[in-house]
Amino acid sequence: MAKKTWSGTSKPTPVCQTFPHVSVCYLSISECDSKRNCFPFCHPGEKPFECELCHKRFSRRDKLNMHSRSHTGEKPHKCKHCPYAAADSSSLKKHLRIHYDERPFKCQICPYASRNSSQLTVHLRSHTGRSSKIQNCQATVR
Repeated sequence: MAKKTWSGTSKPTPVCQTFPHVSVCYLSISECDSKRNCFPFCHPGEKPFECELCHKRFSRRDKLNMHSRSHTGEKPHKCKHCPYAAADSSSLKKHLRIHYDERPFKCQICPYASRNSSQLTVHLRSHTGRSSKIQNCQATVR
């Protein structure tokens, strides 16, 4: 991973792995990507990787590869418990919470827990008096 230095602002200044003492890479984008794979750190804001089918552009090759699966329908990440398959590993990881009954998103007010953050957000509305479709929580906030 590229080293980062901090300037006077709250944002980090990217530093190239090839030339760690400078904040701008001297290599061309393609050279930087092929030599060190540090492109996203030393050429911020640029998107040299283009989808050949829809021409959407990406700053990283791996993001282009994942996007390409939306065109091909490829889903290489398979669930070992059911027929579910996903194009990316993070979707499979979220799906596996169903099989293991994992509920990592906990309500700070009552015992409710959910499998994803959006379910928790909807649930939290039940504590504020807004309408909510979640019926599991009986707690009231005073």
